[in-house]
Amino acid sequence: MSDIYACTALIGGASGALDSIDGDLLSDLDAAMVTTGDKTYHYTLDADNAGSDDGLNIIAPDTNPGDKRWVLVNVQGGGLTYEVITGDTNAQIGRGYLLNPSAALTLTLPSSPSEGDTVAVVDAYNMATTYLLTIARNSSYIEGAAEDLILDVDGAGLTLVYADATRGWEIVSEIGAGTTATFDYSNFVNRGDPAAWDWTVGDLTTDGTYHDLDCSGIVPSNAVAIVFFIQVEDGTAEIPFRLRKNGNSNGYNVGEVRTIVTDVTSSATLIVPCDANQVVEYYGYNTTWSTINIVIVGWFTDDQVTLTTGDGVTSGFKNKVINGNFDIWQRGTSGFIDHAEYSADRWQSAKSVSTFEVSQGTFTIGQTDVPNNPTYYASNDVTEAAGASYYVVFAHKIEDVRTFAGNNATLSFYAKADSALDMSVEFLQNFGSGGSANVDTIEVSKFSLTTSWQKFTLTVSIPSISGKTVGTGSYLQIRFWLDAGSNFDSRTDSLGHQTGVFDISQVQLEEGAVPSSFESRHIEQELALCQRYYETTMRNADPTDTDGDENYRASGSHTSGTIKSHRFRVRKRTDPTMTMYSITGASGYVRDLNGGGVNIAASSNFVSEDGFHTYQSSGTIDDQDFVRWHWTADAEL
Repeated sequence: MSDIYACTALIGGASGALDSIDGDLLSDLDAAMVTTGDKTYHYTLDADNAGSDDGLNIIAPDTNPGDKRWVLVNVQGGGLTYEVITGDTNAQIGRGYLLNPSAALTLTLPSSPSEGDTVAVVDAYNMATTYLLTIARNSSYIEGAAEDLILDVDGAGLTLVYADATRGWEIVSEIGAGTTATFDYSNFVNRGDPAAWDWTVGDLTTDGTYHDLDCSGIVPSNAVAIVFFIQVEDGTAEIPFRLRKNGNSNGYNVGEVRTIVTDVTSSATLIVPCDANQVVEYYGYNTTWSTINIVIVGWFTDDQVTLTTGDGVTSGFKNKVINGNFDIWQRGTSGFIDHAEYSADRWQSAKSVSTFEVSQGTFTIGQTDVPNNPTYYASNDVTEAAGASYYVVFAHKIEDVRTFAGNNATLSFYAKADSALDMSVEFLQNFGSGGSANVDTIEVSKFSLTTSWQKFTLTVSIPSISGKTVGTGSYLQIRFWLDAGSNFDSRTDSLGHQTGVFDISQVQLEEGAVPSSFESRHIEQELALCQRYYETTMRNADPTDTDGDENYRASGSHTSGTIKSHRFRVRKRTDPTMTMYSITGASGYVRDLNGGGVNIAASSNFVSEDGFHTYQSSGTIDDQDFVRWHWTADAEL
């Protein structure tokens, strides 16, 4: 993975200068950002350049340079001043922020921005995969989406420019190791291995105006965005070549590649929306270009090109299973016995007459049977009951039935049992409230478990949803059948009834037909993904544990009304169901600690995806009384 360096001088060899970085530490495509005065210089490391150091366009390391050279990409100046931040910050117009977090960090974009307002952000210390780094939209859109943006690539950086109320903040430039606004590739089609450029300089008109680029001979009719790889070269530096959606007229939502250095090839990969005829527009500065090479890399086939956050909550992650490593147990760690009850976050059990108890299992430190040193697994203790309609299921719902629809996906997991037992897997498409009927019995497979951990894999062809109606709350479900009567033979490959303990770990569902290693996300990222569906103030699911509880000091005496307003840590999937708990454990109350202590009836009010109010519905809270309570917010599918 490429690194990014933040420097305070171009040359001179002193600490903080770009040329002071030892060449032996550098790799091809490393990036650097040098801030001096009111200008910021962006560089890329070319490991085979061997050019002459001119102190600006090409800079060689002072120590162990070899052929490695820093090549100038662009210069920003006249308004963007950068500063290092270590915690939550409210961004200001015309400022850039170098993130150096020691915990999850949120950069909140300015309120009431105007056209052309600019903010830049860089993960300068490669912490994006260690801590959750969020760019909060603060009521404005980001690239037309009403969702916050998460930086999830180490060293990523971007510049945002405010366009208008419809598009909001547009990402106009990116630096660092890979893409910064992560895309959902579940609907991406890789073109393969083209043998030649699709267009070269002689095929194009470069007169300083936009022209149509017809891609319909390569890109299918259901494409909505096209991925281009472009090379340009000219005898003049800083000459732009641009692509944009056909019909656009403004200069914000465009992709651009520039000549950086005279007579040196520059390149870029651009994702550009296309119209219904697979046409985009191109613009070449009015000059005699020596090189323009364009090839189509692939395309997206529906409107699922989204930012990391939002309804496609796992967009940008390989593994679409949330809490597949069973690290998050907000509701407790044992005693889960009821039908439709959640145990480990995002994992739900179902039964009929046969019984189960789900609990958290703990791996022995240093074990090697399951890789990546996991801490926990889910353990299901099942007792069969004879009956054709009796069963036990352990299941996971992946939000949005569009997930992998019409494509192949691969499921992988580790499992064992306390004796030789079988486990069946079935996929199900649920089209939500108001949607089409469920589609079940998708890729049913049965696996033989032993008393030792084994890895199991299954390639699944997820049915197309063409012609279906998608309602609210749709999902793709993975169902692990642990016990099943004969009524379910077709859905379980005749699993049958069985009693025993079933352990499962490291569940992953990814695109394609080839299984890969388990994707380990940072615990804060995983918790945030879980909290889209469920959040609580309780530790260990115990309302009597006052660690982390809410508290309130009354100002004046009152018998009803709002006690306190709350904002969720993570925006919820939908308006959640709220429950208040007194610290005595009583549901529907808060605890007034004065006068020996009394429970006060309380509920929630003004509940939304973003927060709620705790509301006193009866009783009396006197002036200066101290009140404590816990709450849960449930927005599960």
